[in-house]
Amino acid sequence: MEKIDSGEQYQFTWPGKKAAAELSRSQKELRQEQERSLGRDGTRGGMDSENIYIEGDNLDALKLLQKEYAGRVKLVYIDPPYNTGADFIYGDNFARPKRQCSGGDGTDYGRLHADWLNMMYPRLKLAKRLLSPEGSIFVSIDYNEAANLRKLMDEVFGEENFQREIIWRIGWLSGYKTAAANFIRNHDSILFYSRNHELMDFKKLYIENKHFRPLVKSTPQLREKLRELGLTPKQGRELLHFINHENRPERYPLEDTWNCNEYDGLNSIAIMSFSGEKISKLLGIGQEFKGQKPIRLLMRILEAVTDRDDVVLDFFSGTASTAHAVMEQNALDGGRRRFIMVQLPEPTPSDSAARRAGYAAISDIGAERIRRAGDRLRKRTGADIDYGFRLFTLH
Repeated sequence: MEKIDSGEQYQFTWPGKKAAAELSRSQKELRQEQERSLGRDGTRGGMDSENIYIEGDNLDALKLLQKEYAGRVKLVYIDPPYNTGADFIYGDNFARPKRQCSGGDGTDYGRLHADWLNMMYPRLKLAKRLLSPEGSIFVSIDYNEAANLRKLMDEVFGEENFQREIIWRIGWLSGYKTAAANFIRNHDSILFYSRNHELMDFKKLYIENKHFRPLVKSTPQLREKLRELGLTPKQGRELLHFINHENRPERYPLEDTWNCNEYDGLNSIAIMSFSGEKISKLLGIGQEFKGQKPIRLLMRILEAVTDRDDVVLDFFSGTASTAHAVMEQNALDGGRRRFIMVQLPEPTPSDSAARRAGYAAISDIGAERIRRAGDRLRKRTGADIDYGFRLFTLH
């Protein structure tokens, strides 16, 4: 039997890891922008909101949040860059020469993985410090970095705090998305870790019968067939109700595979708001945004691991889907959850529909979405919740 060197130990490492860990030490300053803030009632320029929107690099923002929010955040949800090969907008400048990090076949995959890990590592370490002992973190990812992310989160949060890998079935595919000469990829993953597995706050969720995915949908063709079989419209509706509800259980426990079984009807297309309105229409933009997560998906996470007075952080906030979901959940259950959103002011492409609609940066889209979604939500529900945010920039 081969003798193992007692000085050796299992570890996950990559070029630039040590330098990435050092990034948690420098700081900038936050400057409050009253004119761009919204009051609790959604009034422009109001400063009484408990929600925070930070425009700037999330690494600096995470450092600055430590003073007031260390150990206070109940949920961190992030949907970071998936490392699909595009240049990163988070410029920590850890690229290594190709000869040092490229794959054996001359590809640049090694450098790309190292760059991505160096971008994520210090941010996850800082996020961990912000989480409360009962808190949780959920990270959306696809196949490009799923394996590396799992190892990275095991190191930062501890293997014992891994809870689930949630498989989210993206949706029904058609057209070019079905053309791959392989099994068709149709899911993303969401890694779920606790801050402390012994103290984690988690509420088991069920899909109630009234929310079951229908086994049979009412279509014009089906209604015509039922008419041909001699059923009246009322009898047809009663038959469908029996099939879809009466002949099924009262509820079904939520699995770690979402939108994948006969009960779970979680909407898979990420372009809809909670009310069913397209986000592009809400924002007055003539194109859809790729990669957004459905509001209902985020509300499912909020319901499982937050209470009504908790703080929720998303430091890759994009178009502010998480803030939108927090407001919807508060309106639904009377909560007072507060959100902290962080988004780099990444310029929108000069020829994009977003730029033509007046949005110079992604952070502008996020802030305006919160304003418009809050305005619609207030008119729809009349809920007495916080519809605003205090906007800060980094200097």
